[in-house]
Amino acid sequence: MTIKTIENMVGVVQYGNNVKYRIYTDLAEIRGLFQQWEDLVAASQCNKVFASLEWYLASCRMDTSGTPFVIAAFRGSEMTCILPLVLNRTVGVAKFPNYGSDYNDVLVRGSNPALVADLFRYALSVATPLRHLKLSRLRPDSNCLLALPYFKHESNIECRHSIIDSFFYADLPSSFEDYLASLGRKFRKNIRRALRAAAATNGLTICELYPESLHPAELPDIFFQLLLCRHSHMGLPEQIKTQSFVSEVLPVMFRKGSMRVFGLLEEERIIAIMLFFVAAQGLLAWNGGFLAGKEQWSPGTSLYAFAIRQAIAEGLHELDLGAGDEDYKLHWTNREYRISEVELISKY
Repeated sequence: MTIKTIENMVGVVQYGNNVKYRIYTDLAEIRGLFQQWEDLVAASQCNKVFASLEWYLASCRMDTSGTPFVIAAFRGSEMTCILPLVLNRTVGVAKFPNYGSDYNDVLVRGSNPALVADLFRYALSVATPLRHLKLSRLRPDSNCLLALPYFKHESNIECRHSIIDSFFYADLPSSFEDYLASLGRKFRKNIRRALRAAAATNGLTICELYPESLHPAELPDIFFQLLLCRHSHMGLPEQIKTQSFVSEVLPVMFRKGSMRVFGLLEEERIIAIMLFFVAAQGLLAWNGGFLAGKEQWSPGTSLYAFAIRQAIAEGLHELDLGAGDEDYKLHWTNREYRISEVELISKY
């Protein structure tokens, strides 16, 4: 049976406020949750791409370490919380399928750590085959971390919390000039020089691209070709996986507006591209690339600067550079997130 409800599971405890739980293990049935999943993404504070159903489904196909295992909480017919996992049934360990994800989290309407804690308790109860939750790549404001205080005196669940990484971001001021003033003098001059050169060169344009001018179906091939120019060391197996993944998720994210695309164009040809994912506080720079031989235009510098100027103009508060410890990120950022991993282990 691929869908299990709280009413027909032996030993299940029904928690307060008339909350019921369902487990989904079949991708076709999970796909049928689309509208309720979309509603939760819209009502949550999560990254709109990493939390999407499309990203989950594509990640499950990339992840061979387990099988789909989604736990959803309902009040009446309304879905109030989703824990999207993959489960290794042999050892009873579940994790987020995080192919390409910088951040993971439980989806919940607004902030409701008590509901999330109850969902974790259910997930690790005798009603499920899950014995060990390993939740990684959590921001400090994640719903997973907000639920941890509820396990301080829990006797049936062991809780482990560790810091595993630091991700850098720019806390954006109210003007682009104020932002530039906060940077190192040499780097600030490089940004101004790159923007002036682009503006002064006939046929060269930095702009945001929209589905009306760039068909979403064309985006994956353009992005992947430019990505390979930047990451020429990528092996063939990883190339095949990456191309398959981006072909599945990028068009729909672009069409929905969950992903924004900034490009450097020579005449009408895209010679550099950068993808930004929409988050609660602003934008997250996910990935990009540019054609070989175009380094003189400083494509990365130009696109980052353009995106930051655009974000500030729109009143956004943050540009997150996400996973990775590349040195260049230190030039653009002024803050960091301590990234956590949480393990919850059943003692039943």
